Amino acid sequence: MLLRRVWRFIYVLLIAVVVALLWAFTIPGFLAEEWRQTYMVYFNIVRAITAIMLGILVIELTASLITVRLKHLGRGVYLVRNVIVVMGYVIVGLLVLAISEVTGVSAVAAPQSPGLLWFRFATHSSQSFYRSNHSWNRFPQARNKR
Repeated sequence: MLLRRVWRFIYVLLIAVVVALLWAFTIPGFLAEEWRQTYMVYFNIVRAITAIMLGILVIELTASLITVRLKHLGRGVYLVRNVIVVMGYVIVGLLVLAISEVTGVSAVAAPQSPGLLWFRFATHSSQSFYRSNHSWNRFPQARNKR
């Protein structure tokens, strides 16, 4: 139990240090001015990384708290925990899309095209597999004797 608390403390401390360091680079005088200006050009990426790191931290801590506090539910606690975790990951993903200024149309259309192509090829290849590899298609005389 003590080891788990130590690891959790190290995990939170590591995320806090990384986030503080990423945001400290924006302070004038911390970096050379040319480097700071270049860093500010890519600052949306830093904001997205910060949202991911803090979001996952909040999700994991909330999930641990739910697991501990709702032990009286038995195995049902994992159902509640997993629902909260999945919903949290979806919210973090939406935050990252909003920070990256991705429009709703491209957020919906981008994964749709590969999904449709995969569905087309998956159904086509499985249909041809079933048509060619069953014994009643390879041996028509065996089908007539049944």
